Amino acid sequence: METTFTRTDTKVIKGVAVLLMLMHHLFYFPDNRPYSMPEVRQTLPNFMGQGLETMLGIFGVICVPIFFFLAGYGLYLQTRRDGFQLEKRILAVYTQYWKIFFIFIPIGFLFFRHQSDYCKATAYCHVFEQRGMQELFSALFCLKTPYNYEWWFLRGYVVFLVLGYVYLRLTEKIRNFWVELVVVLAVNFYGGNLLQFLMNAGLLPQDGPFLGLAASHWNGALVLVGIVFAKYGVLDKWKARSVEKYTALTNLLFSLTIIVGCFFLRLGDMSMNYDAILTPLFVLAVVTLLHLAAPLYKAAAFVGRYSTSLWLIHTFYLYYYEPAAKLTHISGNLWVDYVILVVMTLVSAIAVEWFWKCVPVQKLSGLLMKEKAV
Repeated sequence: METTFTRTDTKVIKGVAVLLMLMHHLFYFPDNRPYSMPEVRQTLPNFMGQGLETMLGIFGVICVPIFFFLAGYGLYLQTRRDGFQLEKRILAVYTQYWKIFFIFIPIGFLFFRHQSDYCKATAYCHVFEQRGMQELFSALFCLKTPYNYEWWFLRGYVVFLVLGYVYLRLTEKIRNFWVELVVVLAVNFYGGNLLQFLMNAGLLPQDGPFLGLAASHWNGALVLVGIVFAKYGVLDKWKARSVEKYTALTNLLFSLTIIVGCFFLRLGDMSMNYDAILTPLFVLAVVTLLHLAAPLYKAAAFVGRYSTSLWLIHTFYLYYYEPAAKLTHISGNLWVDYVILVVMTLVSAIAVEWFWKCVPVQKLSGLLMKEKAV
């Protein structure tokens, strides 16, 4: 096993994170379940007065800080390799978004424009009804998300990438891990309060991006934590230590302890305020654990390869396309429904990648230009 935190390790974490995202959206939002489907049966026992499936659904939202942490981690590595090219990274994110947008939004308009109120959250049933060009344009750049509410993440992702870029510029000459760690933890714990104070004092506008930053500043802090961990090779050092100094049993016990600890701490009052601490620990523990089970490691890496597409696609099947929503809730057994959702989404993600390889944008542009000339 390699002693550095590799690109494959990153794919593994992305795979685990996106699977947790699907679990979160399936297990934890009963109002989005179609009326005509069988009643949900919890197959796992209750724990502390709550079903374990529900608890897993709540915990699954840890996927959000994981992706922000990895965004910062990747931003630093790309900057070290290619220099400061923020626009290149943002364009790559939008390119992936548009590949999904130009397939699934037209499908929605063509086939799911007039749907019944098939679930309690009726807004999800009618996202493809008549909308103006302004909404379509804003959705194209994810300024608003009228066709898929769960796409809010992309807007925050881009904003916090810019924040990460600014941080990289400002701290380019700092070479002390503890100084930077204190700075990013201060942003995590006090950044929102500082922004709110400046807005209340009239020094910053009380709407627009600053309001969003104040409300979700801890996600921005996760990007900064990812940058710091990449800059000082924290994940590399831990992985080298676990490979060279600890036995498989020690790594197993460590990983399980950290994962179970993160599970219960995040379900408690600590919640998002401590994601800057819990998320890196969870990432380290998951990679360490899966390295002990090669088939699971390879499976997670495979899923991670399509993580962005899985994130962008899965809620169309889960919430927005009525026939698909009924299919992904068909059994009443959450684990069976979960497998159906994962398979449908993964197959679609692979098909989307294949489609865009077969019909490259450059060729389409060339054909359009030829038709214009004729």
